[in-house]
Amino acid sequence: MTGTNMNTKILALFAVIPVFFACSETSHTNSSSVTDDNGSYAEDSFKSSSSISDRLDIDYRDTLTAGDTMNFYMELATWDTVTIKGKKDSTGKKAKDSTYIEKICHDDIVCLDSTSTTVSLFLGDYPKGTRITVLAATSGMENDTIRIRGEKSGNLRTLMPVYNSQKKDSVYSNYMVPGSGADMLLNSFIAFNDDFYYLDLAADFDSSAHLRIKADVDTGYYNYTGDSAHVSIDLRDTVRGILLIGEAPKKIDIAFKVETGFSVNLSVQGYSINKYELVDTDKNVYSPATDTLDTLLVTNDSAEWTLSLYPSNVVSFLDGPFATFEAATRFRRLNQGEYLANPDSIVYPGDTLTIVRPANDSTKYYLRQDHYVWLADLKKGDSLVVYHEMDGYCKYLECKDTPRASYWLIDAKGDSVGTISSLSHSFKAKKDGPVYLRYLQLNSKALTDSNLTLRTFIQRPGSLDSLKFYNEAKDETYSSKRVNPGDTVMLSDFAFQTVPYKTSYNVKWFVPCEDLTTLGNAAYISQLENCKGEQEISSFYLIAQKDAADKDARLIAQSMADPLMRDTLTINVR
Repeated sequence: MTGTNMNTKILALFAVIPVFFACSETSHTNSSSVTDDNGSYAEDSFKSSSSISDRLDIDYRDTLTAGDTMNFYMELATWDTVTIKGKKDSTGKKAKDSTYIEKICHDDIVCLDSTSTTVSLFLGDYPKGTRITVLAATSGMENDTIRIRGEKSGNLRTLMPVYNSQKKDSVYSNYMVPGSGADMLLNSFIAFNDDFYYLDLAADFDSSAHLRIKADVDTGYYNYTGDSAHVSIDLRDTVRGILLIGEAPKKIDIAFKVETGFSVNLSVQGYSINKYELVDTDKNVYSPATDTLDTLLVTNDSAEWTLSLYPSNVVSFLDGPFATFEAATRFRRLNQGEYLANPDSIVYPGDTLTIVRPANDSTKYYLRQDHYVWLADLKKGDSLVVYHEMDGYCKYLECKDTPRASYWLIDAKGDSVGTISSLSHSFKAKKDGPVYLRYLQLNSKALTDSNLTLRTFIQRPGSLDSLKFYNEAKDETYSSKRVNPGDTVMLSDFAFQTVPYKTSYNVKWFVPCEDLTTLGNAAYISQLENCKGEQEISSFYLIAQKDAADKDARLIAQSMADPLMRDTLTINVR
């Protein structure tokens, strides 16, 4: 083909393609409404955004700039006959006049032929997973529809159903209906292929027409489109997926790995997903009954997890052709006591270990609470009494749907060696080695104080050889103490020596019933008739009675660390 012929072909192409002009509302100096108060077409001044064409093999009118609200004005072209007078040649002979038909168009108006039924706008080169959201309104046309078309992949389907005014219902389709006048309507289209995409406006155009349109394009919205049965996800990532029902895998596996010392919050929600299954390394399966999943995962070792999704395989007239899901993972470095490799520790038997964990958005203690506590290194046959309690969140029977907490006594490998409960706190070691408490509470909503408070208390019956009242200043034990009548004996002033190892100074106090009139207080003395053997003392002090001169009373201390071990101090009232 010669260069002249090529130019002729290109000129012919432009002769049959009406020139299309648009304006962005962001550059307007006038009103951007679709109609004026009289309902006539707005005549805003604008600057053309025409970009015809660096793709001459494709027939389109203009480029639609993503994110801008643009106005396109259209009119049917008029035609006129133009006569060109013949000129005289060098001999003086006049040539014949010639005529041609000329299309008459305003510079700022799109010319439409009477046969025009579609106007195409170029959107861009987009990857699969792109969501194209279109807001549009028209005037001066009927039976108008908007489609998004790929050069290779054809028309895209709408994410939302389209209302059919004749059938009085809504169906999912491959087109949207724009609004009328100033009322813009919205729908979204999903790209399942990498392609060049165009917006096609099809309509029966009146002599003048107007399109107001905005296209928001999110090229990273869906990062899964059903082209694989396996997806990997990092520990701070979101997989947002969409797939065509019947054309995607029957099961989708999303794999992720949890390292020791981290918790992972996994949340999943979806549409047209029949079932979720969460599978750990040991093939244990957790499958919620609801269409959402929100759980917190904690492991003793690095572990691999797989979330399996089973999409619907039947296209529903009401639910549409798509199945969608969003799976998000968020990780948090665990604090001491939240996993076995870094447990909390009991310092002394008989003391209460109190741990307060401030709650925040990442801890999600309402989903899961873990507590690991080193209790003791035991020999086979040693006994242990273990108490544990939680405050700040709902307990079993306190709030609806709160399950029971679980307690295990475990070894260094995490294997269970025994259990405790609210009714049974005792354990006898069957082998040598360290023993840990593991506490687990699931699905416990926060109370007014959302801080999580955990308390652990242990006793080791039979572990002490002796318990003695101890004078720390003189570094000696003693068995009697002299006080004056009327003196107040503060129980917190006493210290103790324990053998063979140091324990807590915490003790329970007792006074024989017959000694309460010598060493007691008004409350205990008034209840003497109900006293049997010994009176446990719950107050912080006792009083040497004024009328008890030259009398003795016994004050008994019982170790909280070893409840089998006691010592008696004789109080001489002189």
